[in-house]
Amino acid sequence: MQNNPIPIEISIAAREVNLNGDVIYPNSIGAENFVIYPSQFILRAGSSKKVQVQWIGETLPPRETAFGLIVTQLPLKFKEPKEKPTKATASVEIMTRYEGVIVIRPPDVQPDVHVDTAYSEKDSSGTLLVLILAN
Repeated sequence: MQNNPIPIEISIAAREVNLNGDVIYPNSIGAENFVIYPSQFILRAGSSKKVQVQWIGETLPPRETAFGLIVTQLPLKFKEPKEKPTKATASVEIMTRYEGVIVIRPPDVQPDVHVDTAYSEKDSSGTLLVLILAN
């Protein structure tokens, strides 16, 4: 593990889970209701950083709403190579990305879960009951 400083950027995006259970971030609608401070910083080896996320929206959403908190390592180089290569070279850079969830829930919201669709489906393990729930 290298001890190089890591440039970080934090953002918020609308978060949805599709019927397959995959998390998708379709757009940044709603992100303007948050303030992140600091939203970009340099993280040095062995250190930690506190980040404040605050809801500043004028009104709460009418239902429980989830947002993705996305922390991304930026591809910023701090040092250039001392010598230019004399032959072709290749390298791989691995950037890190963490995803968290921020849930905004109005105070008087109650769950209203009901079965939207029910059907059977066959696959290699046999017959399955598929339920699609709506809230």
